[in-house]
Amino acid sequence: MESGRHEALPAAELEGFRQDLEREAKLEGLDIEITSFDRGDGTVDVEWRVSRDEGAPVAALVGAAAGAAVGVSLAGPLGAAAGAAVGAIAATAATAPSGEPDWLRIARAELGTKEISGVGSNPRIEEYFTWTSLGQSPDGVPWCGAFVSFCLGKAGKITKGKGSARAADWLAFGDPLPGPQPGCVVVLKPQAPGASGHVGFWIGESSTQVSLLGGNQSDAVNIERFRLSDVRSNGYRWPRGTATASVPATKTVMAAPISGALAGNDLDILVRTLWGECRGEPERGQVAVVHVIRNRVLQRGTGAAEECQRPAQFSCWSDAQRPKLLALRRDDPLYLSLQAVALAAWSAKDITDGARHYYAPSGMPNGKPPAWAAFGTETLRIGGHIFLKSVP
Repeated sequence: MESGRHEALPAAELEGFRQDLEREAKLEGLDIEITSFDRGDGTVDVEWRVSRDEGAPVAALVGAAAGAAVGVSLAGPLGAAAGAAVGAIAATAATAPSGEPDWLRIARAELGTKEISGVGSNPRIEEYFTWTSLGQSPDGVPWCGAFVSFCLGKAGKITKGKGSARAADWLAFGDPLPGPQPGCVVVLKPQAPGASGHVGFWIGESSTQVSLLGGNQSDAVNIERFRLSDVRSNGYRWPRGTATASVPATKTVMAAPISGALAGNDLDILVRTLWGECRGEPERGQVAVVHVIRNRVLQRGTGAAEECQRPAQFSCWSDAQRPKLLALRRDDPLYLSLQAVALAAWSAKDITDGARHYYAPSGMPNGKPPAWAAFGTETLRIGGHIFLKSVP
């Protein structure tokens, strides 16, 4: 993070912009001084100066819990409490829509947790198993049921050690629903030979697919789509004695369209693109950039990595900037924060109304919009970006 200036910020967005600057400075161990100037037209100019906070080095923010969150093993004298702070930052970035049940908000905070490849086991996933009758187990054991147990247990819906790691057992949980509810437990038929099935939390569905936030989905906690026909009979389950969500149980809520799971190289390149394009923007502005990229993916039937690195599209991937993006460490606190934003936004409702382009007036010569902007329709202004749809 460097000192800088943002001009003509809508005054209503000043507080959020200020909070984002302060959060980024804290993540990078910097002191920050922020000054705003009223332009008299409903906008403000914002200047910020940063300096190193010698009492809070960046390395102190990364600990064992952070390593667990990204599926890596971190050795050395880095404390678990510091790692927990990083986890809290990531959880804040993955803010859930209001009205969601507690266990679904807990599940969202775990997005990005994944198995450790090769020798070793993610201690966070091992903790999921402590909420099941199986007890603590390595991440090589199928763990979708353990993840559901952990989330419901943390929300006070099951007793520790009483959940099940076996997906099919969740057909006996709580009460059946006549239709889906946001956050309800969904039990699927076996997805592989010899398996007992799969279980996760309902995020949304279309006429042919259901979107689940679950564990052990491509070896990680993420949001993936499955065939709607694979939902078992009485496979929508709800905790007994708990009021259902505000959405009627008989109503099918359409999930925001997503193109497969956001994982692996697609997730990594998307996070690096957010770092290059909008790390200093308000969180809602970061979400909007994710939605622009997702809209391009859906239009072309490609992947996030391909769209982010398509030539002459996102300036952060230019030859001059590319080395900086590739040098960003995956255990960097800001990387973790942006990763949480990306994972939560990828399956959320599009806030840009179909935008596939945006630009920053502050980066344009004399502040003039690019020539292509004249052919599009403005849909949104957030922070320093203007978003447009229908650009040829």
